[in-house]
Amino acid sequence: MGLEPKIKAIQKDIMAHSAMGELDRFGENMLRKPMDMEGQKYFFATTRAFFKDVPTGILALALRVNDDWEKYAPFEGTAKAAYVLFADVDEYGLQEQHIKFQPTHHQLFRSLTDHLGITVEDLINPQYALPEGHSLGDRTTEFYRERPIPESLGFHLASETTSSREFTHFLKGYRQYAEHYGVTGENDQVLEFFRIHTLVEPMHQATGRKLIELYHQRDPNTLEGVRAGAMAFQDGFGEMFRVINNAAYGSNQRGGGSGK
Repeated sequence: MGLEPKIKAIQKDIMAHSAMGELDRFGENMLRKPMDMEGQKYFFATTRAFFKDVPTGILALALRVNDDWEKYAPFEGTAKAAYVLFADVDEYGLQEQHIKFQPTHHQLFRSLTDHLGITVEDLINPQYALPEGHSLGDRTTEFYRERPIPESLGFHLASETTSSREFTHFLKGYRQYAEHYGVTGENDQVLEFFRIHTLVEPMHQATGRKLIELYHQRDPNTLEGVRAGAMAFQDGFGEMFRVINNAAYGSNQRGGGSGK
């Protein structure tokens, strides 16, 4: 089997993982009825406990790739690290820096939650920031900063692969119940946190995959670690959305449709 089918097989396993079923269940729930305020607090606080570690994790992985590649091929470290670092251009709002700095993804997140009436205290409240979100955040720090690079790249690939589908669900759900969420329409700027991810994640996924190919050329055994890292992300991601589904739409949910 050539390299391309092997990488496609890993991506197929990412998509076939039960985590995607939990994510799709959440997307279906979002279209079925809007979240009430309690449900939104669970959703945003728990996902924030995870993704707060992503931008700095990407930076750390890019530095590790740079240093690793310099040992193998001097003067190539920065070129190879760029495949990871590219994802942080958007995270840090640098995609149009020739015009001006854009809001970072964290700032866009805060603009959205502020609009919805969710406070910083809500977002860090352990009542709403469920342990599974913190667990995936801790796993993110570990895999980006400490694990062998092939595992880190697999973790990164799975994160970028799920994000495109993830934020498409979020955007559809908030657009469908725009009045409930106090959104003026499909293109309301307050939804930019969701919308921008649907645009940039496919390219982030492609650059991450390209770097995996380059590592495989160095060492054909790389893909074993890549798969392990990808499945580690999916395991944690699935657990996080399982508890978000239960908290926002299960027995802990008071029922959507009753105010913001």
